[in-house]
Amino acid sequence: MGVNKTFDELLSTKDISGILSILDNNSENALSNIKKYNVNTHNINDREDKILTNEKGERIGLKKQWKLPINYPKYINEISLVMLFGNPVKWNQISKKTDNAYHKFLEVLKKIRFDYAIRQCKRIAGAESESALLIHWEKEEGGLPDILAKPLSKSLGDDLYYSKDQFGRLLNFARVYNLKVGSDVKQHCDIYTKKNIYRCVKSNIGWDVNIEINLAGKIPVILFQQNTEFGDVNPLIERQEWLASTNADTNDYFSSPILKLHIDKIASMPEKNDQGKIIKLTGEGGASYLTYDSLPEGKKYEMDFLDKHILRGAFTPSIDYENIKGTSNMSGKALKQLMILAKIKADMNKEIYGAMLDRFSNLIIAIISNILDVKLKEECKKLIITHEFQEPFDEDISTLLNDLIEAKQNEIISQQSAVSLNPYVTNASEELEKIKIEKEEKVEKERAVNIFESGI
Repeated sequence: MGVNKTFDELLSTKDISGILSILDNNSENALSNIKKYNVNTHNINDREDKILTNEKGERIGLKKQWKLPINYPKYINEISLVMLFGNPVKWNQISKKTDNAYHKFLEVLKKIRFDYAIRQCKRIAGAESESALLIHWEKEEGGLPDILAKPLSKSLGDDLYYSKDQFGRLLNFARVYNLKVGSDVKQHCDIYTKKNIYRCVKSNIGWDVNIEINLAGKIPVILFQQNTEFGDVNPLIERQEWLASTNADTNDYFSSPILKLHIDKIASMPEKNDQGKIIKLTGEGGASYLTYDSLPEGKKYEMDFLDKHILRGAFTPSIDYENIKGTSNMSGKALKQLMILAKIKADMNKEIYGAMLDRFSNLIIAIISNILDVKLKEECKKLIITHEFQEPFDEDISTLLNDLIEAKQNEIISQQSAVSLNPYVTNASEELEKIKIEKEEKVEKERAVNIFESGI
């Protein structure tokens, strides 16, 4: 409560800089992670070229040193993303007599392009360790409310500030960003609380603050926080890049065969950068070539070791030609076995993103109830929505349907469970109601036929 009181006091005096100073901020860590994620800013790129000198120690030029960043972080992150959100999240209505509110919920998701927005947020969080999804509403020209979703992150130009209670619930959220109007660039700060939204613009003498009532009654932000997907193995990645770069230098040095001439005494030695190098040696007459045949065993072992443990440590399968050349005829089960490491990581990530999806659905229901369609307020109070993460690789649907039919006939699962698991069904409760009506109609027809036949 002490932190909240201080926050409220600073807010009442419009001390925006003071507010930001007491909120948590991850921008410095995000910048560090962005540097590790983008290949153009890997540490290996800071490797300096070698200064060449003559026998007197005088500088005579520069020898290029190879800098070979390897895009492990992006590969690891994209595999993690596709395993979690490769197929859209499935939303289920489990409450009754709330169809209108449920259809409005699905309509809003389509409007804000949720499936694309959540993928972008997950990709950024996996790279930077933090992202957020802001839900914004405004009035259209006709006066009707409109809604949109905007991903936020350091790489998108946002500094994110927040505070949480001891249970991890978001208490306050602020977004700092620059906005260009004409030729001027102004610093903005939007602060969100459950009661109000504060639109702040920095001026020469402080901050200009405009206060809006938060009609949703909830902070309209979903904050995604996780460890970067590659963070645990980044030291191994840097070592692999160093070995690859120094090995490239070695290959350049020995790329041209060296001609050995056997004479009475050494007449000359080649320069490092010479093409067609010649070494003149003492001994019997003759000539042969000195070549660099292969990578030393120790270095090859280490590079293979690093590649294996980078992927294993990041719970990422190695997907290359040798591993996937026979997958065209693979079953869904076989593909799952190939991707088992990624599946383990996806299950760990569900612990984070599952909770955030629950909060997201509650937020959208509140926005529908209080802003978008107040006529649905009573339905929204009763509406209960759950979500399911979908498998990234589509199953053989005919096989799945046959399994469901067999399980239902053998009384292993109920009809309701079978219908819910049917991939062709988008609304299980509606489908069960239709099945019930069709059964009743069929019984009525059979009864009518029996009456007609008995009358004859």
